[in-house]
Amino acid sequence: MKKRLGTIPKGLEWISQASEPQAAISAMKLSGDVIPAARRGLQDDLTRATFILQQEHLDKIKAYAYWERVQIKDVLEQMCEQFFDNKKVRSIPDKRK
Repeated sequence: MKKRLGTIPKGLEWISQASEPQAAISAMKLSGDVIPAARRGLQDDLTRATFILQQEHLDKIKAYAYWERVQIKDVLEQMCEQFFDNKKVRSIPDKRK
């Protein structure tokens, strides 16, 4: 019997079971909810972003994360918490977002 493209070989059935989050995304699309690409696959309070910064700063962030055995996003989270501590930040008006 000739195998068709798209069939799952024996022993690899777990692949189709591992795509449950993708099924949830598909269900959201059907319900009309749109998930921005920057938020797909993340917790509700997280988002992806791209920034430009000095190579020296990035090297220090990576080295700190390595030696402290934490993720880079955790280092950036700590940096933001310290920077914004005791600062009052006004939100951007909706028409400017």
